Amino acid sequence: MIPVKQKRVYEENVTNGDCWRSCIESILEITSDSTLPYWEMGEEFEDHYDKMMLAINELGFAYHEVLVKDLQINELLSPDTYGYCLAIGLSPRGTETNPMRHSVVWKNGIAFDPHPSNEGILNVDTFGIFNKILRET
Repeated sequence: MIPVKQKRVYEENVTNGDCWRSCIESILEITSDSTLPYWEMGEEFEDHYDKMMLAINELGFAYHEVLVKDLQINELLSPDTYGYCLAIGLSPRGTETNPMRHSVVWKNGIAFDPHPSNEGILNVDTFGIFNKILRET
């Protein structure tokens, strides 16, 4: 895992943050800024998600999200990325009227927060894990 700080921080009606992108870069050890797409303001997240999945697949990985319900947090294994995965939950920078989501790198706890504040997340409701795609040669 190579820590990559966010290049874009959320500003209402100005720019979307790129914490999710930065966590993916960190876990997959991507050092080129042009490998993964940015989520542009005004772009529907579903469209961005599809572009991101294509880019991750081209790197030889599949991305899956696991909702946290009865799962014990330390049970999650992500062997293809040395145990690192994404943890997604509420950001401490959100408000009651404008809740914000945030992503961090997780390995049996927060391993890295890409946001400059390093405040982490208030809860974990989703894990994002990566699996290598096995391709026949």
